[in-house]
Amino acid sequence: MKNTHTLMHGIKLYRRYVRKYNRLKAIHAPLAKLEFLKKRILKLQHCLCSVLKPKNIAVTGCMMTASALTAQNYDNAISYPFGMAVLPGTYTCPAVADIDNDGDVDVFTGESGGNFAYWQNTGTLTAPAFGSPVGNPFGLTNIGYYSKPVFADLDNDGDQDMMSGETYGDFYYFQNTGTASAPAFAAPVTNPFGLSNAGYYTTPAFVDLDNDGDLDMLSGLEDGSLIYYQNTGTVSAPAFAAGITNPFGLSMGPSVYDSKPAFADLDGDGDQDMLSGDQYGDFYYFLNTGTATAPA
Repeated sequence: MKNTHTLMHGIKLYRRYVRKYNRLKAIHAPLAKLEFLKKRILKLQHCLCSVLKPKNIAVTGCMMTASALTAQNYDNAISYPFGMAVLPGTYTCPAVADIDNDGDVDVFTGESGGNFAYWQNTGTLTAPAFGSPVGNPFGLTNIGYYSKPVFADLDNDGDQDMMSGETYGDFYYFQNTGTASAPAFAAPVTNPFGLSNAGYYTTPAFVDLDNDGDLDMLSGLEDGSLIYYQNTGTVSAPAFAAGITNPFGLSMGPSVYDSKPAFADLDGDGDQDMLSGDQYGDFYYFLNTGTATAPA
């Protein structure tokens, strides 16, 4: 009985914090106050979910446990692999790209202070080796808070450009005006190609969801929703349509925050599946049961 009483009190407290957070966010309260309250909410969520939620992989639309993904087997997570040095910031958000065109994958990350860090891979494609990070390389600049980079060749010139989400819901585009092996990023452009502010804590990902040869964009948000921007332009001149919330049957479900999508053909059937992180460390797997041109 005592444990039940404590649990109900925790749920009531959580709901009270969320209501207060939403009120403060609506009036554009100072970021420090929002962050303080958000940390309380996330800590309380973690405690409640450890009691109420099984630790498997949740899939909206169909529920699959980790054992159901028979085609993929993963070892336990390793912190700071391949010689990576510790980043001084918090809330790291990694992205990978062969930024120096040497045939292996380098690592970038955003962090809470709005900067970017770069780890050059001095090893090989199959045996990576990373040293100490370099802050804001190749002309990249601070964008405020909670930078979340992703790389793609958005202008089809053969090198990797960068888009980043951030705290207040904008998208920052850094065009690579250098080359595939010697990148140089121009000053950021806010909400390019017809994009607009999406809310809070945007986390963009690029993928060709309609199989028309150009890159569409899908972004996670703080409230857990997923916003789809179809590229109605071309492979070298993107133009994004107005955002659509939770398209193709996607939904992270209630009480899920900070969706962070990534795409890959995880079951080898020729279309793009989606995996998303959330605020307290779980992964959500969305199996694409549609086709390469009509995802579902």
